[in-house]
Amino acid sequence: MSEFCSTHAVVLQELSKPLVFKELSIPRLAKGQVLVDVFYSGVCRSQLMEQKGYRGHDPYLPHLLGHEGSGVVIDVGAGVTKVVPGDEVVLGWIRGEGIDSGGTYYLDGNAFVNAGRIATFATRAVVAECCVFQKPKDLPRDLAVLFGCALATGMGVVVNQITARKNDLVGVVGCGGIGMSAVVALISLGCRVVAIDPSEAKRNRCEEFGVEKYFDPSDEKFVEEFSSTYPGGLSQIVESGGSTLSIELAFSLLAKNGSLIFASHPPDGDYIRLKPHELIAGKSIAGSWGGGFKPDSDIGAIWDLIKGNQWMLRTFISSEFRLSDVNAAFKALENGKILRPLLNCMI
Repeated sequence: MSEFCSTHAVVLQELSKPLVFKELSIPRLAKGQVLVDVFYSGVCRSQLMEQKGYRGHDPYLPHLLGHEGSGVVIDVGAGVTKVVPGDEVVLGWIRGEGIDSGGTYYLDGNAFVNAGRIATFATRAVVAECCVFQKPKDLPRDLAVLFGCALATGMGVVVNQITARKNDLVGVVGCGGIGMSAVVALISLGCRVVAIDPSEAKRNRCEEFGVEKYFDPSDEKFVEEFSSTYPGGLSQIVESGGSTLSIELAFSLLAKNGSLIFASHPPDGDYIRLKPHELIAGKSIAGSWGGGFKPDSDIGAIWDLIKGNQWMLRTFISSEFRLSDVNAAFKALENGKILRPLLNCMI
């Protein structure tokens, strides 16, 4: 690769301000770095929170965004052994095998623009080797994006962190990208699923997927209807509603000895309130960092599990945006109009 090459990328310059689409220069690759032509990138609610400043002070401004994508390797830095130019790959924030080269930077003229180990809101991106993974050959490029975050976390919780087996009854509170991923994994395993979400569109999607029962927690009759249907509560619940209230709700729906795994991301500084006696009586709660996902092995294994239900995954990415239209994608996600905006980084 020449000393510099260029990319068109999305830059977060100021918190709570629109993202900026501009051309940047990429310095020569350092040890452990991989240069990727990006096919698609997903937009996660975590980036929306970051853009709005809900994750607290941001010392790295200006910087790039995006932590899930798919692409093809075009060059590698010294020491990289996992991939070679021409390999089609999944890009994800959960670190796997390979060199952790840390953050990098791009150049806007003479000014530095920071980036972490991965930044997929770009036509061409520098990614640490530990965040690059071989894409199964029969996994479509657009669906591959989902394995970088949403599927990784939601399905990782099901495969790695709870003990669900065929015919087990499992609740999912919050059916956004992560929660719906958990639903797909549970159905693929043959579990009975109870879905809880205030969005009618998401409940309808769960019905299409074949969940046993679905509830609107904002309905004034919710508690009565849930208690009459499942009087003892649920023994296992996955929560991904993104708020302290949804975590507290999920905990309240557990059976006496039930367990809750929460994979949501409430704003920094928020706290959950639980009744200590319920913990003493046997309920348990634990957070999930990426679903315990091991991307180098789990991507292929989970794809094999769910590929027969890939039509469900298509509903995740029903809306596609040009990379330069990223602000419209953020707005659609914030308004709850779509589950997972897909950025086409090739146009």
